[in-house]
Amino acid sequence: MNKRKYLIILSGAAITAGVIAAAVYLPGRNRVKTPAEYAPEHDTSMSEENETAVEKTVSSDAEKPAQGTDGIQTDIPALHNALASGGGVSHTGVAIPWTALTDTARMELVTRHFNSITCENEMKPETILGHYAPRVTTLYELEEKLDFTAADTVADWITDYNTVNGTEIRMRGHVLIWHNQTPTWFFRENFTIDGDFVTTEEMNQRMEWYIKTVTQHFDQKYPGLIYAWDVVNEQVMDSGEIRTDGDWYHVYQGSGEYIIRAFQYADLYTAPDTILFYNDYNECTPAKRDAIVSFLEEIRTEISPERKLGAGMQGHHDMETPSASMIEAAARAYAETADTVHITELDIKSSMGFDGTDLDAEFARQAARYAEIYDIVKKINADDTLMGHIDNITFWGTHDAVSWLKTFNSVGGSADGKTPQYPLLFDEQLQPKPAFWALVNSDE
Repeated sequence: MNKRKYLIILSGAAITAGVIAAAVYLPGRNRVKTPAEYAPEHDTSMSEENETAVEKTVSSDAEKPAQGTDGIQTDIPALHNALASGGGVSHTGVAIPWTALTDTARMELVTRHFNSITCENEMKPETILGHYAPRVTTLYELEEKLDFTAADTVADWITDYNTVNGTEIRMRGHVLIWHNQTPTWFFRENFTIDGDFVTTEEMNQRMEWYIKTVTQHFDQKYPGLIYAWDVVNEQVMDSGEIRTDGDWYHVYQGSGEYIIRAFQYADLYTAPDTILFYNDYNECTPAKRDAIVSFLEEIRTEISPERKLGAGMQGHHDMETPSASMIEAAARAYAETADTVHITELDIKSSMGFDGTDLDAEFARQAARYAEIYDIVKKINADDTLMGHIDNITFWGTHDAVSWLKTFNSVGGSADGKTPQYPLLFDEQLQPKPAFWALVNSDE
């Protein structure tokens, strides 16, 4: 059979996800939208070996690839199998909103290529606690108002799928403690938006109650489904100092007590085999990296020795930064300190100055960048002197059309909303891009 060089080209229209409820989540990291607003979601040089990864040699039948009922290619390797066998990555994950569950094609892509799922917003405190002040004065009353509907919908779907298909798709819990998407009333007297901030003693009680209630809800209703929790998210600034904006700072006045206590409570109440993570962006910046390592070292002494402690590298990178050497140095520092390392939110922003034209060249650069990062993963995982390895790579979104980078966002790792973005492995029609083949065929 004749062989030829096949380069996958981005195709046109975006696939929209169905709306499940009256308020749905923008496929991103911190913006709630109504149905009317809803829209689908270093080293600057690359090696010659990585540059060639953008091409994939396949049979001429590739012009008409085998497809599922909704256009998903079914004759290509499953990504999670490729990363497990080629890089020692046990979980290949993807972030989805609960609205994705009604999109048959998108979920076929999820179940074919990923064996770990992260909720984009559905497990965040604001979703469970609610945005508006609850008009209660006690934790007992507040517990009656907690809303697990969105998160349970995703967990139910995964559980049912596993039962029917004999699969073992699992979940990363995201997130328990964060300065964003946690309602300000939770930190204030009588749970009101304009009350005084509570004392640290009172906040410790509220935090313990919240961590216990949320983690035990999932462990009891879905035993074994959640294998990891992002316990604390983004509490170190790029300077290496503790975050000084947000309500956690206002209550604890710059003390890291809440970070340590959060891990102690999670250690106390989660299932024994759950891995507890500190997760952050710009995690390769040296000052920030060193501060995170210090926190991990302190946390290790404050939780039970049997508990696995993880370092979450979000991985919201661009084409040029951080450099390969910075990524490797950070991954190595975390792997020397934590029991495991997860890349938790990987995506790659477009090249500086990219205007949306010449997609072939942009996709070639992107494929080389993904290959460069994956080479670091394999290098870390081959080093038996390290305490931990990179056991998970989670991509922040299924395909380009639904990426949070498509629109402006002010949180860490975001895009400017002006530069065209195609940051993921699958294009707007759910077809594999050169970056996909760069990972699947990384040894060729």
